[in-house]
Amino acid sequence: MGWTSSMLPLPSRWTTCHGRTLLVQPSMSRRTLATAAATEGLAGTAPEMKRHLILFTGRDDSTWPSHIDKVSPLYRSLNRLTSVPAMSRSGTISVNISSTKLSGLTRSAGKPWDPTVSKVDKEVSEDQAGTEEYGAVIYPEMLEVPFPLSMATLSDFQAFYESLVLPEARDVDKKHIFVCTHNNRDCRCGVIGSQLFTALARYIRRTPSLAKNVQVHPIAHIGGHKYAGNVIVYPQGDWYGLIQPTDASDFVKRVVKDDKVWWSRWRGRTGLSALEQKQLYNASIATETVDPKNAKRLERVALGDTLQLRLTTHDGEHVDVTGFEGESVKDALRRHEYVEATCGGACECATCAVAFIDASEIPLPAPAISDEELDQLEFAITRKDTSRLCCQIPLTKELADWNERGGIIELPRY
Repeated sequence: MGWTSSMLPLPSRWTTCHGRTLLVQPSMSRRTLATAAATEGLAGTAPEMKRHLILFTGRDDSTWPSHIDKVSPLYRSLNRLTSVPAMSRSGTISVNISSTKLSGLTRSAGKPWDPTVSKVDKEVSEDQAGTEEYGAVIYPEMLEVPFPLSMATLSDFQAFYESLVLPEARDVDKKHIFVCTHNNRDCRCGVIGSQLFTALARYIRRTPSLAKNVQVHPIAHIGGHKYAGNVIVYPQGDWYGLIQPTDASDFVKRVVKDDKVWWSRWRGRTGLSALEQKQLYNASIATETVDPKNAKRLERVALGDTLQLRLTTHDGEHVDVTGFEGESVKDALRRHEYVEATCGGACECATCAVAFIDASEIPLPAPAISDEELDQLEFAITRKDTSRLCCQIPLTKELADWNERGGIIELPRY
């Protein structure tokens, strides 16, 4: 397969999230404070489908509106076609898009999409959309459709699929990794997914033994925004959630190189029902071992609402950052490069120390400081009496309210 896709680090860009305009920095990372049991709810959340038909459109993900069906007659038609009994008798087929081009098959993207179109807007007609000719691949078999999919080839595709004898054996050395980056559908996927895509693509590109056989592609909405970053790996068909950009090397080593399932991040598998996914998870999770040194760093919970924090620099200036309920203050600050957090949030360094100063009658809504945190704060260069490791402070609505009412979050000088 001939692919063309930008693997360069993403530049800083403005994006919209829950009605707010945010500046997304290329150093995006995320970790949340939770119990290890919080990830058990992931298993069984992958949509039930037998196969996945992915269109390689060549359309940048920033141009994807929230609902692709509103702007793409071909996408709409394929969804209707794959639901007819003759096509779906062997199981549900889900249709999706990627921004990557499939060389020789992705020929025309038609007219530009309006990314502001919403689910309540009128559908774009075939005449308005222009000619769409996309390369397509059927997963999990990773079988390339031998001709471009377009409105003119729908009957050809139906005949091709109905007569198809799909191979049982799969080349597990070749892998296609899909990361949801659909910002206009939900900013958690747009913000976290985009950075995760970049981190995975960079790691693969810099690993010669993988670069030839492993491809990383953006993909549109796959469900489970609160589990961002969401990843699918084919041909295995495994779906993962709560993967952060700093997990990229761990993810590739475990899932790609060692060909193992990361059960504590596993959402399910293409071809299995929700019940079968949960049964497989329950039978397998006990086999997964986690290095105790990394256990705290790898804890996760699903993300909630967007929250705004106002920070005060050492010289008194104010800067605003945006985070998500459920992550730590460290994640929001590190995203914008205001703290280093060398250890990744495991309470094993002091490079995320900031001062939380009560400037109102409301006390800081945060867990009591632990002995481990106190030990690390001894090494903070510009420590104050009110300094805390912000990796130990959950980002909550109560904290945002404390900050809005006058509570000061003061950044260190160095």
